[in-house]
Amino acid sequence: MWERGLKEGRRKKKKKKEKERKKERKKERKKEKKKKEEKKRKKERKERKKKERKKEKEGGREKRGKEGRKEEKGREGRKEGRKIRKGEEKTEEKGGREGRKEERKEKRDGEGEREGKKGGKEGRQEGRKKGGKERRRELQFRPLINSCCLQDRLGSRRVPERMDRTWVRMLLWIILLLIVGDVSCAADPLSYVYGAPGLPGVPGPPGRDGRDGYKGSKGEAGPPALPGSHGPKGEAGSPGVPGLPGKSGPRGSPGVLGDVGPKGERGETGDPGGHKLMYQSAFSVKRQTHAHPVKNAPVVFHGNITNTYHDYDTTTGKFTCRIPGVYYFVFHTSLTSNLCVNLYRSRDKVASFCDHISNPKQVSSGGVLLQLQAGHQVWLAVNDYNGMVGMAGADSVFSGFLLFPD
Repeated sequence: MWERGLKEGRRKKKKKKEKERKKERKKERKKEKKKKEEKKRKKERKERKKKERKKEKEGGREKRGKEGRKEEKGREGRKEGRKIRKGEEKTEEKGGREGRKEERKEKRDGEGEREGKKGGKEGRQEGRKKGGKERRRELQFRPLINSCCLQDRLGSRRVPERMDRTWVRMLLWIILLLIVGDVSCAADPLSYVYGAPGLPGVPGPPGRDGRDGYKGSKGEAGPPALPGSHGPKGEAGSPGVPGLPGKSGPRGSPGVLGDVGPKGERGETGDPGGHKLMYQSAFSVKRQTHAHPVKNAPVVFHGNITNTYHDYDTTTGKFTCRIPGVYYFVFHTSLTSNLCVNLYRSRDKVASFCDHISNPKQVSSGGVLLQLQAGHQVWLAVNDYNGMVGMAGADSVFSGFLLFPD
């Protein structure tokens, strides 16, 4: 019954595990489908954006004409005007700074420092002259630049035809400034004039996201973890199902003889006997067991075949002489392994019979004549070779009888 219960429990556990695995597989498939759908949606969005950008570019090119170009020129002019104003303010602030920087540079690197104080004064004078020239140029062209910028702001919306004239004027003034600068540089080749630094450009649009990288290689195995401490001892479980009964153990050695009991009451007188009844003594007993006898102890034959006056004791395995005389003892044994049988008379070994097995089942026998006195005991014993058995169809028998009394 308990084996069937165990089998049913195992089957139920297997079914539960299979159901859990199926549920996990379904969840994984759903996740994969969602990922594929998301990828498709991203691709479709990117394609739509590309198409929209292309359409916008194509539409912008078609719509642009003369008016669009004029508007773009007006915007560019406004931006340049703002830049020029900012540059003027910066040049005014930096004019003095540049002069001071040049003086410091000439003090450090120029020949005026080596020659002495004269060289330093000349360097300062030259720096002042250069700073003054730059300021005069800026003051000369400032009203023209301002007027151009104001025309761009005010007149671009009302009178768009004037834009071309203002741009032409601006270009002419820029060319003149470049020519004057080249001439001044040719006259004084060692004195260079540095212009004001330009404004930083407008940051461009953010770039697109890059492609996903390849899957990385598998990392190295980490160090082995330290063994954890043993947890507390759990509670005692319920008692299990009782097991099957075990095999019967070997027969124990015979116990010590007890004390002689008290004398019984006198019995009734029996039938008159003769000479023959007084001198009768014979026995024949058998041993029926698969267990081998105990070493160096009397072999006990349990079954009585013939036992007159119970001279052979089936509990101790010993024959006790009641009538003195000559007795004949014989044994026939079945054996499954090597066997050595010794015959004792009152603790004295009288004879020994050994037989080595050559077949799966074998028979051994032996006999002897003994002169006994009243009270003598006779028994059989085995040593290390104790292959004696008794079974159906192969019994072990021990017999003895009185031949003639004294």
